[in-house]
Amino acid sequence: MIVFAIVERESGIIVHWEEDRKAARKVLILEYEKAEHKIKRVCYCPDIFGEMEKRKIPYSVVKEVVKARGIFGYSSTDYFIAAPLDNLPELRDLGFQKSMDHKLVCEYDLRQDEIQQFKNKQDLFVQVKHTNDGRAYERKGNSLKEYLESTSKN
Repeated sequence: MIVFAIVERESGIIVHWEEDRKAARKVLILEYEKAEHKIKRVCYCPDIFGEMEKRKIPYSVVKEVVKARGIFGYSSTDYFIAAPLDNLPELRDLGFQKSMDHKLVCEYDLRQDEIQQFKNKQDLFVQVKHTNDGRAYERKGNSLKEYLESTSKN
Protein backbone atom coordinates (compact mmCIF):
# COMPACT_ATOMS: atom_id res chain seq x y z
CA MET A 1 0.00 0.00 0.00
CA ILE A 2 1.37 3.42 -0.94
CA VAL A 3 0.60 6.18 1.52
CA PHE A 4 1.09 9.92 1.18
CA ALA A 5 1.44 11.78 4.45
CA ILE A 6 0.87 15.39 5.42
CA VAL A 7 3.62 16.38 7.85
CA GLU A 8 3.45 19.33 10.27
CA ARG A 9 6.36 21.76 9.89
CA GLU A 10 7.23 22.38 13.55
CA SER A 11 6.96 18.90 15.03
CA GLY A 12 7.47 16.67 12.00
CA ILE A 13 4.37 14.73 13.08
CA ILE A 14 2.17 13.14 10.44
CA VAL A 15 -1.22 14.84 10.78
CA HIS A 16 -3.04 13.03 7.98
CA TRP A 17 -2.45 10.38 5.34
CA GLU A 18 -4.14 9.16 2.20
CA GLU A 19 -3.54 6.29 -0.21
CA ASP A 20 -3.83 8.63 -3.18
CA ARG A 21 -1.50 11.60 -3.83
CA LYS A 22 -4.28 13.75 -5.34
CA ALA A 23 -6.51 13.05 -2.34
CA ALA A 24 -3.67 14.02 0.01
CA ARG A 25 -3.12 17.28 -1.89
CA LYS A 26 -6.87 18.01 -1.81
CA VAL A 27 -7.00 17.44 1.97
CA LEU A 28 -3.91 19.62 2.37
CA ILE A 29 -5.53 22.50 0.47
CA LEU A 30 -9.06 22.17 1.85
CA GLU A 31 -8.46 21.24 5.47
CA TYR A 32 -5.01 22.10 6.71
CA GLU A 33 -4.45 25.45 5.06
CA LYS A 34 -7.81 26.63 6.42
CA ALA A 35 -6.90 25.35 9.87
CA GLU A 36 -3.63 27.30 9.69
CA HIS A 37 -1.46 24.24 10.24
CA LYS A 38 2.09 24.90 9.25
CA ILE A 39 2.47 22.00 6.86
CA LYS A 40 5.97 20.96 5.96
CA ARG A 41 5.25 18.69 3.02
CA VAL A 42 3.17 15.96 1.49
CA CYS A 43 5.50 13.00 1.35
CA TYR A 44 5.48 9.41 0.21
CA CYS A 45 5.45 6.79 2.98
CA PRO A 46 6.67 3.44 1.67
CA ASP A 47 4.86 0.15 2.29
CA ILE A 48 6.89 -0.96 5.31
CA PHE A 49 6.07 -4.66 4.97
CA GLY A 50 6.80 -4.64 1.24
CA GLU A 51 10.11 -2.88 1.83
CA MET A 52 11.15 -5.38 4.51
CA GLU A 53 10.34 -8.28 2.18
CA LYS A 54 12.13 -6.65 -0.75
CA ARG A 55 15.24 -6.06 1.38
CA LYS A 56 15.04 -9.64 2.80
CA ILE A 57 15.61 -8.42 6.36
CA PRO A 58 14.37 -10.64 9.21
CA TYR A 59 11.94 -8.84 11.50
CA SER A 60 9.31 -9.25 14.16
CA VAL A 61 6.08 -7.38 14.66
CA VAL A 62 5.61 -6.72 18.36
CA LYS A 63 2.32 -5.89 20.04
CA GLU A 64 3.23 -4.31 23.35
CA VAL A 65 0.74 -3.65 26.13
CA VAL A 66 1.83 -0.64 28.17
CA LYS A 67 0.28 -0.27 31.60
CA ALA A 68 0.42 3.10 33.34
CA ARG A 69 1.69 3.07 36.90
CA GLY A 70 -0.60 4.62 39.46
CA ILE A 71 -3.62 4.70 37.17
CA PHE A 72 -5.79 1.68 37.88
CA GLY A 73 -6.81 -0.24 34.81
CA TYR A 74 -5.24 2.10 32.23
CA SER A 75 -3.25 0.54 29.42
CA SER A 76 -2.45 1.20 25.80
CA THR A 77 -1.28 -1.01 22.97
CA ASP A 78 1.68 -0.18 20.74
CA TYR A 79 2.78 -2.02 17.62
CA PHE A 80 6.30 -1.82 16.26
CA ILE A 81 8.68 -3.69 13.99
CA ALA A 82 11.94 -4.95 15.44
CA ALA A 83 14.84 -5.66 13.06
CA PRO A 84 18.55 -6.45 13.56
CA LEU A 85 20.56 -3.44 14.66
CA ASP A 86 23.25 -4.19 12.07
CA ASN A 87 20.66 -3.37 9.37
CA LEU A 88 19.96 0.10 10.80
CA PRO A 89 22.00 2.01 8.16
CA GLU A 90 19.85 0.60 5.34
CA LEU A 91 16.60 0.97 7.34
CA ARG A 92 17.02 4.59 8.46
CA ASP A 93 15.30 5.84 5.32
CA LEU A 94 12.16 3.95 6.42
CA GLY A 95 12.16 5.60 9.85
CA PHE A 96 13.85 2.91 11.96
CA GLN A 97 15.69 4.02 15.10
CA LYS A 98 17.95 2.30 17.58
CA SER A 99 15.91 0.63 20.29
CA MET A 100 16.04 2.18 23.75
CA ASP A 101 15.14 -1.15 25.40
CA HIS A 102 16.95 -3.82 23.38
CA LYS A 103 20.60 -3.54 22.40
CA LEU A 104 20.44 -5.92 19.41
CA VAL A 105 17.52 -4.41 17.48
CA CYS A 106 16.25 -1.24 15.87
CA GLU A 107 12.56 -0.34 15.87
CA TYR A 108 9.88 1.27 13.73
CA ASP A 109 6.54 2.35 15.25
CA LEU A 110 3.60 1.27 13.11
CA ARG A 111 0.91 3.77 12.09
CA GLN A 112 -2.77 2.83 12.36
CA ASP A 113 -3.03 1.92 8.67
CA GLU A 114 0.08 -0.28 8.98
CA ILE A 115 -1.36 -2.02 12.05
CA GLN A 116 -4.47 -2.83 10.04
CA GLN A 117 -2.30 -4.02 7.16
CA PHE A 118 -0.45 -6.34 9.58
CA LYS A 119 -3.73 -7.70 10.95
CA ASN A 120 -4.91 -8.40 7.40
CA LYS A 121 -1.68 -10.32 6.65
CA GLN A 122 -1.46 -12.14 9.98
CA ASP A 123 -1.64 -15.56 8.31
CA LEU A 124 1.86 -14.85 6.90
CA PHE A 125 3.23 -14.61 10.45
CA VAL A 126 3.71 -17.04 13.31
CA GLN A 127 3.32 -15.99 16.94
CA VAL A 128 6.63 -16.68 18.70
CA LYS A 129 5.96 -15.10 22.10
CA HIS A 130 2.88 -14.39 24.21
CA THR A 131 3.08 -12.82 27.67
CA ASN A 132 1.02 -10.41 29.78
CA ASP A 133 3.18 -7.63 28.30
CA GLY A 134 2.35 -8.45 24.70
CA ARG A 135 3.03 -10.68 21.74
CA ALA A 136 5.70 -11.09 19.10
CA TYR A 137 5.13 -12.35 15.56
CA GLU A 138 7.73 -13.36 12.96
CA ARG A 139 7.41 -13.75 9.23
CA LYS A 140 7.22 -17.45 8.37
CA GLY A 141 10.60 -18.62 7.08
CA ASN A 142 12.45 -15.44 8.09
CA SER A 143 13.02 -15.59 11.85
CA LEU A 144 14.53 -12.60 13.64
CA LYS A 145 15.30 -14.74 16.70
CA GLU A 146 17.23 -17.32 14.65
CA TYR A 147 19.12 -14.54 12.85
CA LEU A 148 20.14 -12.87 16.12
CA GLU A 149 21.20 -16.21 17.64
CA SER A 150 23.30 -17.08 14.58
CA THR A 151 25.07 -13.70 14.52
CA SER A 152 25.79 -13.75 18.27
CA LYS A 153 27.62 -17.08 17.88
CA ASN A 154 29.99 -15.58 15.30
